[in-house]
Amino acid sequence: MSEQVIESAAKGLGSSVALQIASKLVTFGMRVAIVRLLGPQLFAFSEVQMSLMISLVLLPAREGLRRIAIRQDTDLQSRLLATSGTFLSVFLALFTAIVNYYFYTDEQSTAMVFSSVAAAIESFSEPAVVNATRRELYKAISTVRAVALISSGAVGVVSAYVLPQSQGVYSIVLSNLTYGRREILNCRRGLVSPSSQTRCTSLGTRSCSSSG
Repeated sequence: MSEQVIESAAKGLGSSVALQIASKLVTFGMRVAIVRLLGPQLFAFSEVQMSLMISLVLLPAREGLRRIAIRQDTDLQSRLLATSGTFLSVFLALFTAIVNYYFYTDEQSTAMVFSSVAAAIESFSEPAVVNATRRELYKAISTVRAVALISSGAVGVVSAYVLPQSQGVYSIVLSNLTYGRREILNCRRGLVSPSSQTRCTSLGTRSCSSSG
């Protein structure tokens, strides 16, 4: 491996790490602001129950099918597995939405249902993330995630300030929906190689699909 390739890889890794650290610091400050606006009890509900539910919905696709898809020999096999992960996440999101609707009450029920919707929306970015990882576009992935984190944090802070405290849980819902939406916009952020002829199609939300 030439020194130029090693130097280029090192620069890409360094900028990716720096971007992740910067975005984490910014979002940490935003979370502190949200805690002060919502109060510890409501924030704990959103961070523990809502975030845990979203993570569990996306877990099989991210930690299971994504790892398998990245290691496939052909792009077609990889796309099929990544798309299967999306459909699996949507099914799990639908199931958890139904359970949450009957398990929780009032605002918490609505918040948990919309968090399931946010998880389903976010899952549509899976094919593009898998494709970008196979092509080692780590800086692009970090950029998309940083933008998603900062955007969702900003929406959370603004909505927590605007909404009455009794409806503060919806600020976290809006934040989660914003994050999912920004993840899907990776089609426009160059996560997918132009050679794969990836396009964004409008299906109520934006989904990433590949042809060729």
